Amino acid sequence: MLDQVGELVLSDLPRGEITAKLLALLVSHPEDAPHLAELAGHFCPDNEYWRMLPFLLNRSLPPACQEVLMADLLVRPDAVRLPALYRLANDTTHPLCGEARQHLFAAFPGIPPNDMSALGRALQNQGAGRSPAGSK
Repeated sequence: MLDQVGELVLSDLPRGEITAKLLALLVSHPEDAPHLAELAGHFCPDNEYWRMLPFLLNRSLPPACQEVLMADLLVRPDAVRLPALYRLANDTTHPLCGEARQHLFAAFPGIPPNDMSALGRALQNQGAGRSPAGSK
């Protein structure tokens, strides 16, 4: 598997394609999932985060892999980060639900705690060009 990864990261493929191939390896090599998730995040352009989102939303991934995916998400721009956090926050069975809610309510301090409807409206407004408090 290391040979495959080395060939991928040194290839001339577009970054999004490298991401897709690393994520495919993540599924077939669960013992290396955290490392592969970290590499995939490194190569994934913000405008292609849709490639990583299904893995972040996957409740069955090992906790260490989920933590890596969440750490990657948290350094993404608001336009990528906030909608993905909202998806996690609405899945009460996902292990990252609570953490996602904390980050969202911190980004929108005027929203009453646990008011997911108001949070959804705030995200829609943010998508229309208004930004959450404290973001740039």
